[in-house]
Amino acid sequence: MRMNVKNFDDELYNKVLEMAEKRGCKKTTAPALIHFVFSEYLNLCQLEQLDNPVMLKKIQNITEAALDETERRLGGRLMKLISDNTINLSVLTQIFHDTMNQFDDPVEAELRLSQYRARAVEQLRENKAPLTYIQLVKEPADE
Repeated sequence: MRMNVKNFDDELYNKVLEMAEKRGCKKTTAPALIHFVFSEYLNLCQLEQLDNPVMLKKIQNITEAALDETERRLGGRLMKLISDNTINLSVLTQIFHDTMNQFDDPVEAELRLSQYRARAVEQLRENKAPLTYIQLVKEPADE
């Protein structure tokens, strides 16, 4: 079957020519334009059937790049959170150490520590948030 660009109307021909130039088609001869139109149509059909390896590779690359960026951002946030928690834990440990050293009786200090642990385990079992420092050091008479 022989085709000729003369069969296209001027508006369609100009649109195809413009699209071909934008897509980097160097030749604007009639056979080159007809080849371009059929190639683009074939690519479109393959895309509709998800049978276009070039497009699938592009989609895969875009997805992998987005995933890498997300992992990088989350990794940075996670490291900041870990650093903040480490600092807070260090402060709490020092406060706890000073508080426990206020007891003259080591038995009383051990009893208080046991109570703290029991409360923490109880709250975790009840699926509640862990105690805050203020709640943790509150005297039983204050409740």
